[in-house]
Amino acid sequence: MIATRKELEAANVKFLEYSEATEILPAVWVTGPITRTHSEKTYPKAVKVNIDGQWVEDYVPESQGLTVVTAQGPIVLLGCGHSGSVNLLEQVQKTIQNHSIHALMGGMHLFAADDQTLGWTSDRLRDIGIQNLMAVHCTGIEPLIRLRTGLGLNRRTAVVGAVGSRFVYGEGIYPTKIAQ
Repeated sequence: MIATRKELEAANVKFLEYSEATEILPAVWVTGPITRTHSEKTYPKAVKVNIDGQWVEDYVPESQGLTVVTAQGPIVLLGCGHSGSVNLLEQVQKTIQNHSIHALMGGMHLFAADDQTLGWTSDRLRDIGIQNLMAVHCTGIEPLIRLRTGLGLNRRTAVVGAVGSRFVYGEGIYPTKIAQ
């Protein structure tokens, strides 16, 4: 990635880095790096990166999310949630919009989570107030179903994000048939 960035910069592509929550368009925010209040290690611990000649665990410090502020609460998009979805959502509520989460969409990297982790995550997300959940790729099917049950959501409000699924503000999730 570092080599690719250098090539792109040589082609006059400009990269913007945000060190804190920042509104980049009206009602659209980047979270900035996520503070890891809770030890949600959802990233692969075996992945190492070479920093200054030393191989260290890649804890994905650049993990962040995108938030759209709405009257019904924030709509939060995340990649693989390597900083932890609870950490990310608590930070959104503290720095961007203090409201229950209208929709959480993206990967939560819980596919290999044990029962204790899934229970803890479900309890925290219920406290945060997730209204709609569209979990994709690295979340895993079983973890989504466990979260759906723990959050008191149903097949209309918590689905596997599949190609063609969409979330429409004011209407909710429109999953594809396979995602229900």
